[in-house]
Amino acid sequence: MPPDPSPWGSIDDNSAIGVFDSENASNNVSALIARGKATMQSEVFDVRAQNHSVVHGVDKTGVVYMAPAPAPGAIPAYGVFLYVDQADNKLKYKDVSGVVHVILTSP
Repeated sequence: MPPDPSPWGSIDDNSAIGVFDSENASNNVSALIARGKATMQSEVFDVRAQNHSVVHGVDKTGVVYMAPAPAPGAIPAYGVFLYVDQADNKLKYKDVSGVVHVILTSP
């Protein structure tokens, strides 16, 4: 499939199913917007597992949902892994050196 001629459209670049390229857009144009409505009952955006269950989502008010997951094994190449550890249901992150940190468990 040839690239979409629109600078705001989805293109196929063999690295993803859809890439929203903002390279040629003006500086105040967002690359991707998902807009909900007041009567919406499901997430505005969700990530689903192969069995179609929602594992992450964002609702119409901006609340982020993260399903518990196993601790990531690999050390991230950049940034951190953010996850809810299914072993103890705590929000954690794993840094680039492989150290796991608990975000906060009590005030």
